[in-house]
Amino acid sequence: MARRRRIDSAAAGVEVMQDVLRGELAPPDHAKLHKDALPFWTNIMRGRAREEWEATP
Repeated sequence: MARRRRIDSAAAGVEVMQDVLRGELAPPDHAKLHKDALPFWTNIMRGRAREEWEATP
């Protein structure tokens, strides 16, 4: 697994804030999740950086 980038520059800080403004990653349309499962989905998605989830095939 690739190492995470350090956020020690203004540009990296801006990228993080842009990710926050885009909001949470929603489950894909083909994954039919019961409404009771959505809190688990949210917690799992917060466990990794957005760029890691978006890079997953």
